[in-house]
Amino acid sequence: MKLKTLVFSLSFFAAPVFASPWVEADDAYLRSNIQLLADAGVLSAPVNSYPLPWALIADDIKKIKPTKLPRYLQVPYYHLRFQLQRAEGKRFHARVKIGGESSGSQAAFGDTNHAKWGAMGSVEYVSDYFALRANTGFNEMHGDKAKFIDDGSYFAINYKAMSLNVGRLERWWGSSWQSTLSEGQNARPMPAIALSYADVKVPILNSVFAETFVAIVDGNSAYSQKWANRLSVKPVKRLELSVNYTLLWELKDSWATRFDSTDEQRHQVGLGTRISLPAVSDFQPGLYAQWQHDSVKSLQNSFIVGLDFAGDILDQQVRFVAEYKNSHKGNQQWIDWLSSIDQAGNESVLTGDTISVGAYMQFSDDQKLDLFIHHEQMDTDAVRVSVNYSVPALKGRLKLALNYTNASWENEQIQAGISWEYRF
Repeated sequence: MKLKTLVFSLSFFAAPVFASPWVEADDAYLRSNIQLLADAGVLSAPVNSYPLPWALIADDIKKIKPTKLPRYLQVPYYHLRFQLQRAEGKRFHARVKIGGESSGSQAAFGDTNHAKWGAMGSVEYVSDYFALRANTGFNEMHGDKAKFIDDGSYFAINYKAMSLNVGRLERWWGSSWQSTLSEGQNARPMPAIALSYADVKVPILNSVFAETFVAIVDGNSAYSQKWANRLSVKPVKRLELSVNYTLLWELKDSWATRFDSTDEQRHQVGLGTRISLPAVSDFQPGLYAQWQHDSVKSLQNSFIVGLDFAGDILDQQVRFVAEYKNSHKGNQQWIDWLSSIDQAGNESVLTGDTISVGAYMQFSDDQKLDLFIHHEQMDTDAVRVSVNYSVPALKGRLKLALNYTNASWENEQIQAGISWEYRF
């Protein structure tokens, strides 16, 4: 297929993103395009914290001369430029979504397996200085009763490099794809007040993104309040660094016996890095790692290491991922707590040691498929297979999800989901 035809197909079928101030944590394929261009040195900002401000990458995108890019970078560039153009300007946007999952399952980047069934709608308006989105839905969450929710709603004020926002936004902190030690998506987004700073012209540090937020930790989590902070920098072309600190407090009485102590506060300190390796043929590889120290004694030193590489195979975009997470498989207290994923609440979910191997595939007609095999260890070994497939349908996007596991700690071996979304 010729490049122009391929680019036209992607632009025609691509589901538009919200015109929010950020690239949101809801599309692994858009993130893969961003990461590919960052690894190649085309984007100079750190791209390991989501939501990712468009302000960090927009100038670099606009400066690119696509004809000077290697062929394997041209389609990701055109796709990203198309999404940026939709995200700019003063416009109203809206969407509707229906669907559900038979039971909760582990959530990789962009997965939100929160609802047994539900329907939602939203409207959004964005200007140069403020943005807001009103989401409303009626859902039955796993482990909860049916009710109205406002997940995804926010109000943000933007001034130069600063942004202040209030709302329930999905977050993902880290370069990993299948697991994370910090902010992840296994539970509903928390109501939070957040302040962020994004700048691409900082002396010595070069590009910087910093975020701090205070949140109410609802659901089944052990603590009631949370304060989280993260700093990401890209001091040189092929190196990203990050540091984060989280404080949780107000331990719920019913959870006191779940921990090694009944301390009213829990502290977490984390470090992260990504090294972009030189391209090999039409593939761009990268190495990444995360480490986290936790004040809960049996979870003091967890880590993730991974290798990924992205490029073209027969003009189709592919990203391969191999990832290992170590998080103290012998902690029986957490094994008991996480016997069902719907008990995860809003905390980082550390379900033992996990090896994940798989790929994200985006085809020229905008069909998307990701397939991963996971080997998990807690009190026993288990294998989990996860498949997600999405396709343009009825002027929107239809997504099918399937998980199979033989884990003794899961309530259901087969977990399936379906959703349809229309954005306008």
